[in-house]
Amino acid sequence: MATSVSVLELANFEFLLYTIIGFLMATALYVYASRAYKNGGFLAVAAFFVAMFYFLNYQCVPFSLAFGLLFLLFMLETRQKSFNVMLTVLVLFTGISLTHAFVSLFFVLYLLIRCILNRSKQYGRLFVMTLIIYLVVQVTQAPFLFAENVRMMITLPTEYSSMVKATLAPVSVPTDVVAQMFSRAVTITTITMCLVGFIMLIKRKMRDLDKAIFLTGIVYSASSIAFFTLGSRAIAIFFIPISLGASYLLENRFRPYIKSLSLALLILFVFILLHGSFYDSQIMFETKEAYYAENFTIDHYNWAKPSLILAHYRVITYLETRKPNATYYESDFSPLFPRLKEYDSIVYTFGLGKNLLKYNYTTERILLEEKLNLVYNNGFSYLAIRSSNFSEVPPE
Repeated sequence: MATSVSVLELANFEFLLYTIIGFLMATALYVYASRAYKNGGFLAVAAFFVAMFYFLNYQCVPFSLAFGLLFLLFMLETRQKSFNVMLTVLVLFTGISLTHAFVSLFFVLYLLIRCILNRSKQYGRLFVMTLIIYLVVQVTQAPFLFAENVRMMITLPTEYSSMVKATLAPVSVPTDVVAQMFSRAVTITTITMCLVGFIMLIKRKMRDLDKAIFLTGIVYSASSIAFFTLGSRAIAIFFIPISLGASYLLENRFRPYIKSLSLALLILFVFILLHGSFYDSQIMFETKEAYYAENFTIDHYNWAKPSLILAHYRVITYLETRKPNATYYESDFSPLFPRLKEYDSIVYTFGLGKNLLKYNYTTERILLEEKLNLVYNNGFSYLAIRSSNFSEVPPE
């Protein structure tokens, strides 16, 4: 609908939405921090995004858009309450509820905690109103999804075990070893700087707003210890007030040291990006070359013969949509991975290449050792088979 109305190409619309989400988060956080520390807004924003690089879900998806609007709500909480502000809050909250299934719960929980801390009837009324809006949206717009989410919350295992596994996973690429060392140093140093300032801030005086946001993130994250509530999504919430610790240090006697340290951390931030290029195997985009290779596979593969196909998770989901009952797929999440001899065919894309790189597999090594027949190759993506799982087509 958005691309039809705006006449934008999908790639341009996604870029625009990324920009809007980033603008919402950065500017709302800047205003939020600047209301407490006039000269420390930029440092709070920089520290937040450096420390939360691996925890902030920043995609062109409903969650990220709703999360950006949530930051906007927290920014509005720094203003004096008036009819216009209250109306704006309710309109934005309704938009968040329609956008994502549980981001609005963060704000409902925040209002409840704020009501308890301040013993405020105003926040109590807001809490009741937002809870009603949330339940009405869930019951009327997404009743089946709401019931399924409740079932998953109770039955699925918690997510923190997978996070620990990913954090402790060994690296095998020499470049990534160096990148990981600097990446961890920058992340830990940034978090430590914020925590030191935050602890000093607690000993003096914090705004009730900061206390409520911090407790909201802590309570929701803690719930994931017992239930599957995607509590890691709330880590960024309780770090919002923690990031104020950097702003606090900037405005006292530590100012010269904090400025120098912050500059060094921003320069070394490039190693976080470098390590992320190895660490993050969940590619959230699709290249044109991968798209062509996937459609070539769909059009010319011998789907009548059962076979085992190795491809990246994103490719698998696309193939299953187009050929739901045709064959048996396995992605890089398979317990067989990376034993390539188990597979009849490989749809190689950038995402799969990142997965295989952890095991020192390259395109040249795969084709040489596995003795595969290369039936399609556009320079970046290819289809290789070891059997007759291919229908006759004109040469490409």
